[in-house]
Amino acid sequence: MRARASACVLVLAGAHLAGQDRGAWVTRLGNDTMALETYQRTDSGLRGEIVTRSPVTLHRIYTVTYGAGRSHFELVTHNIGGAPNLPMELKSAGDAQGPAEAPYLFLAAGLLEDVVRGARNRGGDTATVIGLPMTGSGATTLGLRFVGGDAVRLWLGGDGPFLGTLDRAGHLTHISGRMTTDKYEWERVPSLDLARLGPTFASRPIAQLSPRDTLTMSFQGTSLTVAYGRPAVRGRKIFGAMEPWGKVWRAGANSATILTITGPVVAAGTTIPAGSYSLWILPTPGAWTLIVNRETLAPCTGPCGTRRSLLSGTAYNPDSDLVRLPMTVDTTAPLTERFTISGSMRGDPTGSGATLTFAWEHTVASVDLRKP
Repeated sequence: MRARASACVLVLAGAHLAGQDRGAWVTRLGNDTMALETYQRTDSGLRGEIVTRSPVTLHRIYTVTYGAGRSHFELVTHNIGGAPNLPMELKSAGDAQGPAEAPYLFLAAGLLEDVVRGARNRGGDTATVIGLPMTGSGATTLGLRFVGGDAVRLWLGGDGPFLGTLDRAGHLTHISGRMTTDKYEWERVPSLDLARLGPTFASRPIAQLSPRDTLTMSFQGTSLTVAYGRPAVRGRKIFGAMEPWGKVWRAGANSATILTITGPVVAAGTTIPAGSYSLWILPTPGAWTLIVNRETLAPCTGPCGTRRSLLSGTAYNPDSDLVRLPMTVDTTAPLTERFTISGSMRGDPTGSGATLTFAWEHTVASVDLRKP
């Protein structure tokens, strides 16, 4: 799962709507509370406060002032966690012109609710809004599709759908990211004492949600490395739920998991030449499959330069599969909280082969490798 560092603001110009004047939200990732938010609507706009915990603890105050044909928005960010290399206070501001531009701050539901309510008031089942940057990030696109009278599906910068639930008045009551790479769950609550609760997060940040790690090993002169992201269980049901059966999984988090070998190896009777590959897993209730794929870098959108970013963990292309390998799968009683890839030697003392093991939750899956 990825952590959004960007903070844009999205609100429909002129979209101030009468109705619910106050709101309070709790955002969770599994059993971890990631954000607390309160907001209040006024005759001229919206003012909210949100405290977020990852990767550092920040307190943000956002305001939107609606006007004819434009909206003015401001964001004040306080570094209440004392994180190094961040200013204690940072301010930014901007303007949105017309209903196609608007403000959005990731994890802030108050702003998102105004976008949804404004789109609903204009009519139609779908809408698209361009999000304007507030903190130096690029603009993003927010898509909406209403489903019946009590639900809305949201696409944020191409990620989605987030599933929103609406009450009879059109207020958001719940937002679920279970179908996205961002697994957050937003819940509307009756009230929050943010002045009391917010400071408790100051000394308890949640660091990078899925830190990058690297496995390094060698056998019979061949070096093997696996670079991957390490998501945590956080009290959730993983396989068959958060990671559905029969759907290819990135075998990690964020960027694709990358295997690099300096010499050829054999797995399940198939020779894998020296080189770099992305790894994917297809889990099913009865059997697991390790997919070795030739793609490791992001596709070129123009002329390919010398520096390309790693392949996204959501960009699996089956046409580039090199081989699919059956895995040995076991269940274990002890919980593996954070996804772990490990390697072990096997065979004679010279190390004629190795076993690559993938462990998370209560599942351990492995595949054997040997020299040709």
